[in-house]
This record gives sequence, structure tokens and C-alpha cells, in this order.
Amino acid sequence: MFLTRADQMAVIETIAAHLSPGGRFIFDSREPAAREWQEWTPELSRRTIVHAVLGEVAAWNDVRLDEATGVVAYDTFYEGAGGRFHARSEIAFPPRQALAAMIESAGLFADRWMGNWSGADWTPGAREIIPIGRLASGQP
Repeated sequence: MFLTRADQMAVIETIAAHLSPGGRFIFDSREPAAREWQEWTPELSRRTIVHAVLGEVAAWNDVRLDEATGVVAYDTFYEGAGGRFHARSEIAFPPRQALAAMIESAGLFADRWMGNWSGADWTPGAREIIPIGRLASGQP
């Protein structure tokens, strides 16, 4: 899990350690200012999935934000003919400036910041933070 700054920094340092000269990196994170987790409530996330074997399955999420750590914990529930199941997940939402500082600290350089997987540039209000870059000492 990449919930703490130390864990996030370890991942970025691992990218830097394994990136060959001329190599590129890309990863995504969620934009905390978009507060996407507010849409993960049971009322807003309820949906029906049609499964090939189980038929109709109701699915929904429930979410909690730990204001102290910024970690969002959410449960995804599934209910249908097979019974009721759930999976718990946790996710951190580091802001762009924190990611930029970690990238630079690890000896990497972000040539571009996208705000979604369609290729739009990152701007305030984007839902994603997607840096694309290289080793800082490498040539573009």
C-alpha cells in the first residue's frame, strides 16, 4: 500500500532506481482537491451489475476519510444470488506539489503533467494527476 509519504517516496525511488537512461515513467494518482471520494457513498454509488453466472448483482460503496492522515478507506459491497460480499480498500490522495517534490527528490524529472487518461494537461480541478517523465540527468 502507498498510504504514507514514506511508502510513496519508496515507490518513486524504486522507479528512479530501475529506470534506464532514456527510459520514461508514468503513473497516476487521484487529485485530492476533486474530493472524488464524496461520490463513493451508498446513495451515489449504487448500481446493478449483470454477471454471466450469478445474474443481477447489486453493488455499492461506503467511504470514510481520515482527516488526520488524508487516507480514504472504502468498502465495496456486492449482493445477489451468491450472497453478500465486500472488499475493503484504502487510498491516499497526495497533492500534485507533494508528488512533484518526491519526483525531484528521487532524481526524476516530470516533462508533462496530465489531468486524465485522455491526455488533457493537468489543471486545477482535474480528477487525476499523471506525471510523465524521465531521469533528471537523462536527455529528453
